[in-house]
Amino acid sequence: MVIKFRGSGFRPRRLNSRLQAARTIRPKIHKHLSDYLIDFKPTTVKKSSLTLNVKGIDLENIDAVLQRMKIDHSVPPVTNFFKGGSSQARQTFKMFLHRRLAHYVNNRNQPQTDDISHMSPYLHFGQISPLSLALQIDCVGSHLQAVKESFLEELIVRRELAMNFVQLRTTLRFLQVSAELGPPNPGRA
Repeated sequence: MVIKFRGSGFRPRRLNSRLQAARTIRPKIHKHLSDYLIDFKPTTVKKSSLTLNVKGIDLENIDAVLQRMKIDHSVPPVTNFFKGGSSQARQTFKMFLHRRLAHYVNNRNQPQTDDISHMSPYLHFGQISPLSLALQIDCVGSHLQAVKESFLEELIVRRELAMNFVQLRTTLRFLQVSAELGPPNPGRA
């Protein structure tokens, strides 16, 4: 099965336009949320890559592979604090749902309580999609409605706000630099 995923947000940027505050972007997001909180549909692979004759890397000896790479070998391995990968992300989130979700509303901004989801690094490195998390949170019981709303606020509204801010600032910076450079000079090659 192939999963097709485009983008790291929930909604097309054009729906956000120039919204720069949570209070202005939130109603637009909530208005369209049900249109975008839908699971991926499995698709059939049109051409299998299993029969392709592609030279790969022998991963039987990871140390040998790392030694051949042009990297700074003095940098030590990452600690066991963070274990990456999609399966680890799903397992961590499942543990959050079962053990810490009920306390999320009161402690979401208190990382010392460990009542947080720990999803930031997995989202950052693309090891789990925000849609996957939102769909799982959307299934929690109605007795946890406040928790659900709080989590979706952080995951969707705040995330979309940040992406919208970056896009707007990038566009404004481009326009500022373009204005400073002046109009293009067609006589100059």
